[in-house]
Amino acid sequence: MGYEILFHYLRCILDGKYQQAMGMAVECRRLDKLEEAIVRCDNIQGALSYCINLSHQYVNHREYRFEVKHF
Repeated sequence: MGYEILFHYLRCILDGKYQQAMGMAVECRRLDKLEEAIVRCDNIQGALSYCINLSHQYVNHREYRFEVKHF
């Protein structure tokens, strides 16, 4: 994750835009940042549901999708 993307990710976290932060984490293949966004979210169940939908819609590599879903 480059500095500009990391800055934008942190800005999303601070602004409470957790879904956007999760999308950035998945796109950058940063499962640690994905976990951080999910844990900080007020609605963890909703965040996990969003994450599963995100993995089905936007993750093309089967192995990575499996990692995201089982995260």
